[in-house]
This record gives sequence, C-alpha cells and structure tokens, in this order.
Amino acid sequence: MTEAAETVEQVESNGTGGRGVRLSTVVGLVLVAIGALIGVSALRDNSFLTHLATGRLILEDGFPSHDPYSFSAPGEPWVVQSWLASLAYASLESLGGLGLVRVAVGALCAALAGVVWLLTGPARNLFVRLGLAGLVVVAGGAGLWSERPLMVGLLGLGLILLAAEGRLDPRWAVPILWVWASSHGSFPFALVVVVLLWIGRRLDGEDPAVERRLAIWVVVGMLVAMIGPLGPRVLLFPFELLGRQDALAGVKEWEAPGFNTTSERFFLLFAVVCLLALARRPKWRAALPYALFLAAALVAARNQVVATLIFLPGAALALEGFGPFTLTGARRSTAMTGAAGVLVVAIAFIGLSPLLDEDEPGSVEQELIAGPHLALSGYPVAAVAWLDQEGLIGDGETRVLARDFTGNYLESLYGTDANVFVDDRFDMYPVEVLTDQATLLSGESVGDKPGALEIVDGWQPAAVLWESSTPLGQLLATSDRWAVVYQDDDWLVACPRDAAGAVRCEAGAPAR
Repeated sequence: MTEAAETVEQVESNGTGGRGVRLSTVVGLVLVAIGALIGVSALRDNSFLTHLATGRLILEDGFPSHDPYSFSAPGEPWVVQSWLASLAYASLESLGGLGLVRVAVGALCAALAGVVWLLTGPARNLFVRLGLAGLVVVAGGAGLWSERPLMVGLLGLGLILLAAEGRLDPRWAVPILWVWASSHGSFPFALVVVVLLWIGRRLDGEDPAVERRLAIWVVVGMLVAMIGPLGPRVLLFPFELLGRQDALAGVKEWEAPGFNTTSERFFLLFAVVCLLALARRPKWRAALPYALFLAAALVAARNQVVATLIFLPGAALALEGFGPFTLTGARRSTAMTGAAGVLVVAIAFIGLSPLLDEDEPGSVEQELIAGPHLALSGYPVAAVAWLDQEGLIGDGETRVLARDFTGNYLESLYGTDANVFVDDRFDMYPVEVLTDQATLLSGESVGDKPGALEIVDGWQPAAVLWESSTPLGQLLATSDRWAVVYQDDDWLVACPRDAAGAVRCEAGAPAR
C-alpha cells in the first residue's frame, strides 16, 4: 500500500466512535454542493457556443472534417478534437433543452469538487484540507468551473491522480482516457504526470508499483481512444497544436500570466503554499510534478488550472499533521448523518434546478437570447437581432465581419449559415486570418502591412459588427467610406458607401 493510501486509511480509522456519517464527509458534501451551484449557473462561455453548434451539425450531417462556418477559411481542414463533448451537448439539448445541459455541467462541477476534496485527504486536518480546497477552487478560476470541454479533462486528471494515490483501480484509466481524449486535447498530461510520479517514487527509494501499473493502463487508454471518428489523429492533435505557436502567439490564454486577475494571484499564492509544504516534507514524487507544471503555468496561463490539481496531492501529504489545532473529522455521529442527508437533497435540488427555468419565445431579440439558460451580457445580442430583422445575417452568404467571440455566438444561432469572419478555433485558421484579426483588435498596422480599414476593405463585408469604443469602431465611425447604420451603448454596425457616397447594406454576396 502506498504512503498516501496508508495515511488515508489512518484518517478513516482514527476517532471513529459512534455510528453514522463522518464530519469530513459532510464537509466534502458542502464542497460538492458549492461545485454544483457554480456549475448550474447560466451558460456563458463562448467556446461552448461553437461546441454546441458543432454537436448539432454532427447529429444532422455527421462529423465535419473541414471548416463549415467561416468565409475567411472555407473548407480549411479541421480536427474536431472535442467531438464527444460537442455531441453530448447537442444530444442533451435535443432531449431536454439547454436546461439539461446546465444539469450535466453542474454534475461535472460537483464531481470535480468531490475529487478535489478526496485529494486533500492525506492532510488529515480539516482546517488544512479546507484551506487547500479553497485555494484550488479560487485559483482555478473560470477555467475550473466552466461548461467548456476542459471540464471533462480536469475531472479525468483528478481521477488519474486518485488512481496514482492508490485510491482508484488503475484499470479505470482506460475509459477515463477514452472519454478525455475524445473531449479535450489535454489528455497527454495524464501520462506525463504519472511518469513523473513514477520517477519521483524511485528517487525517493520506494517501490513505484502503483505508478507503473497506472502508466500501463493510461497508455492502453490512449490507444483505445483511437477507436472513434478521428482514429489515430486524436492522439496527434495536441502535438500538432503545439506546433502552431505562430497562430497561438496572440491568444491571451496561451500567453504568460500577468497576475492581474484574482484567480492568477490566488494561483501564485497556492504555488507558494505548496512550495513551503514541500520544503516542510521534501519528496521527489511531489517535487517533480510541481516543478514541471509550475513552469508550464508560468509560460501559458491556460496551464494554471491543470497545475492546481497536480500540486494538490503532494501538498496535502506534505502538510499532514500541520497546525496547532487538529480536527480530522473522522468521528461519526447520527447528527452528521442527518446533515449529510439534508446536503444530498440540497445537491439534488441544485442540480435539477435548471429544468425549472423555461424558455419563453417572444421577439426576435428574445429568441436570440435563448431564455434564461444563456448569460449573454457581453455579446452583441441587440445588434445581431437588428441585423437579423434587416436580413443581413444568417443566410450563409452575407459577410458580416466581427471578432472571435461574436463568431462563436453567431454559430450557435445560425450554424453553418453563420458565415463568420473568425471564431476562437485558433488552431484551425490560417495565420494570415489571425494576423488580420489582431490588427483589427489593435487598430494599428505593423510596419508596411495594411491598416485596420484596409483589412476590412480587403475582406469585402456587407457589414461590420464591432464594439463602438474600440479603435476600429472609432475608425469606422469617422471614415468617409463607412456609415454607421446601427448603434447601441456598446456596439455598432457599419455598412460601406459606394463611389457616390450612398450607403450599401446588401444581403447576399459580398458588398464589393
């Protein structure tokens, strides 16, 4: 039995007088309830909108292999890495609407919260465990509690870490890796972290039998993942993505963190806490994953959420027995049983609550908002509704030039008729398209390259939908070649003028 497993057994056996549920279980259920409450909130992630649209496309026409959404990269080869998550989103929507999707996301978040609590077990002290779990919850930020397919990967990673601690049969790695690889491209982290734990165990002079068996089953799971619509390509995609650093250079989540957000600052705090914990009880098995994934998190902000989970088991074991006040929560009582029952009912109610929210069809704008299930406060909902009423969008031909997250929104509304300029599938678009978008966002040209208005003219859109306060929005508002035909507090729609100065908002083929 591993040291971590022995520690957990001691936790479960010490102070177990009485009958009923342990206090530690009740505290864990509270954390699960918090995870469920966060998970069932209204859907807001822009990536989710394209995954949902793609799932609908898969249900209707099969698996796409080329871009079906944009006018900037029509027919560009596209690997639908997250096909299983997309298919699940659309299937759930067809069965019970977006409310059922929220229920599923809530269940994933609740499960991840439970796994986080289990990973803190070796610390024994409830106060320390709560501190570690709280830091993970906050440091993970939106990336940890989101409807993106990454959530499937994080849950898979948590389960692999439990297996590495000897608390889950390693054979579960096979279905876990199949689901993970079919849902998100982060699955190679499973093998990386298990190999690091294996090497660390050897360096600590201990038998790495658990890690060795788990590594074998992880490899088997990765090979089994080739059984699917992508075949062997599913294993190659993450490495192909890493080879496109030129395309990812301007993507914020692939850049080094600036530590100017709450989650980034809490991640830094968590990293320091874990470092102090490792100094208290040094172990190669904890230090190797910590060093590699800390470096990865400092190189790319998107790796922070993965690093928080990987840091956790080593920090929990290193902090065993820490603190002047020790409360293991191992004692049982009938009162705790009653509290656990109440929490289980509360979790069930929270998890099913989205099904009580009903869509109420009404105006075009209300239909585009899609009822209470989508939180679209940052999207150009009213502007798109105006374009829809004018027949300038959603016909599969008219070009409306808009930025990436607006493209995700349009795809969820119009599917393959969205005809977007760009969305957030940065791994697919040619570098030239992403460079053009970067210039449009900054409003400034680099060297002798075309400026923002020249790029707009080159793509020949029938209309431009953009934030009015941005550099491009201001350029459009003051240009004699463009006329603002719609404007609200945040967004504007501009159409080109012809040689005589007349405004030309024409549906169908490109304006010029």
